[in-house]
This record gives sequence, structure tokens and C-alpha cells, in this order.
Amino acid sequence: MDNMNRPEEPLNQQQPRNWMHCSNKEMLVHVCLAGAFSLYTILAFHDEIRPKKNEEKAREVHFLMIFPVLWIYTAFSFYLFHRIPHITERIRQLAKRRRNIAVAYLRADERVII
Repeated sequence: MDNMNRPEEPLNQQQPRNWMHCSNKEMLVHVCLAGAFSLYTILAFHDEIRPKKNEEKAREVHFLMIFPVLWIYTAFSFYLFHRIPHITERIRQLAKRRRNIAVAYLRADERVII
């Protein structure tokens, strides 16, 4: 009786998104942006790094180049952490399939021997 009074919930109700759970495309965009930003930083400051005369400026530029590199490592590590459950599940499926195939071959051999 209570079920009739309750409104129906939509079937495709979306769960609230966690910041770690983004799609592969979003992660790929993040990694590409990090790479583009670091490449831009390297190219923008390339001429200022080369001269040996201005040591202080070179140190400052090297410090600035740490941020895009850290961004790339962070984005790539988040991408890997995002993919690890999918990768391990795929490995489990392949192992299960191989085990089933091996068991089938053993049973077939037993039938042939008997």
C-alpha cells in the first residue's frame, strides 16, 4: 500500500560526482592541458634560461618550471589511480577466462584418456 503513494524515482538518477571519479576524456583533457602548459612555459622561458650572466633570473625561471612538471605528474597519477580498478578488473577477467579454458582442456584430456 505504501508503494502506491510514493512517487517513482527516475531510473537513470545520477549519483553526486566525486572529484576523483571523472571520465577518461576529462582525465585526458587534464593531462593534455598540463602538457601544453608545461611546453608553453619551457618555450616562453627558454631564452631566459640560456644566458649564464643572469644566474638569479635563471634560478627564478627554473623554480617556475617546477609547477607545470608537478601538474603533469599529478594529472598522470590521478589518471592512473582512475584506471587501476578498470585494469585490475580486466586482468581478473582474463585470468578467469584462461583458468576456465585450462579446466576445459584438462576435462577433455580426461575424457580422451578414459
